[in-house]
Amino acid sequence: METLELVSMQLAVALHEDRHCTGESGRATAPCDTCAAEARSTVSARAHRHGQDIIDVINECAIPRLAAYVEKNANLALNAATRGEWAS
Repeated sequence: METLELVSMQLAVALHEDRHCTGESGRATAPCDTCAAEARSTVSARAHRHGQDIIDVINECAIPRLAAYVEKNANLALNAATRGEWAS
C-alpha cells in the first residue's frame, strides 16, 4: 500500500503543478485537496483494473517464494532443536 500512496502523492503533485503553478519557480510541495483526490481516484482505478494481474503475480511468484522461505526456516529450526542447540 505504501507504493500506491507514494504514486498517488507523486501524481497529485504533478497534477497540481500542471494546473496551478506557472514558470520555473512554480514547484509544488503539496497538492491541493482536489488534485490529491483525483490522483487517489486515478491510481485506485488503475490498480483495480489490473487486480487480476496483481493476484496472479502474488499466486505465481510471492506465495511459492514465501512457502520455500518458511519451509527452509522451519527445517533449520527443527534441525537445531533435534541437535539440542536450543535450550528451553
